[in-house]
Amino acid sequence: QEVVYNNTANYLGQRTVLGNAEFGDQISLSPSGVQRTLVDLDISYFIGGTTPATGVVNIYNMGQTGPGSLIFSSGEFTLNNGFNHVAAEGLSVDIPNDFVWTLTFSGLAEGTDAGLLFYNPPGSSFPSLGTSADAFWQKIGDTWTYKDTPGIVDNFGARFVTVPEPS
Repeated sequence: QEVVYNNTANYLGQRTVLGNAEFGDQISLSPSGVQRTLVDLDISYFIGGTTPATGVVNIYNMGQTGPGSLIFSSGEFTLNNGFNHVAAEGLSVDIPNDFVWTLTFSGLAEGTDAGLLFYNPPGSSFPSLGTSADAFWQKIGDTWTYKDTPGIVDNFGARFVTVPEPS
């Protein structure tokens, strides 16, 4: 097993405040051309207040202009209040070199302080789009858009562990 992405060491003290929405970050693994199977993931989030909420973790292939086909969905689970993380172990999901992971927040009361946590980046969020923009993806309806939070490094706390496919 190999930790292929770990952006959990330097919390910037800020988080998104998008409420009930699906949003997440793009990851580009190197070296490219290596077949990998995702076995563990860990994603950091925050929910304030006492409103029960649910979440779904999704992983998408990276398309030409944004997230493409869905390759993994966790199914709905309970999100706990406070600073927390969702962890999934023992997965067996083949992932491409470029993919987008998201967390969908549902059931949040109006005005609830909730979101993904911003961490210092291990790299640019959008290398496959040919830009050094530091942004994240949000799904509104059926459309993906990338968002930039001015003055903030737009990378979220996540950790991914894979095993290489046998050659």
